[in-house]
Amino acid sequence: MQHLLSSEIFQHVSRILLIGGSIVAMVGACRIYYKWQAGQGNIETEIATWAFGVVFLLVASLSVKAIFGY
Repeated sequence: MQHLLSSEIFQHVSRILLIGGSIVAMVGACRIYYKWQAGQGNIETEIATWAFGVVFLLVASLSVKAIFGY
């Protein structure tokens, strides 16, 4: 019973974090788009930061699932 409950909680928390991360990623993509259209400089660093953040979210999610076996 205890394992089942913690498994369900972990799945719900994982989904909530991924949804939150996807919302933050969309906001970041919109910020990059607006800066790009405004012609502001240093857009490459913004794109790199955004891309590595998205990759980190995906790798972290998969790693935690693999480590804990869920």
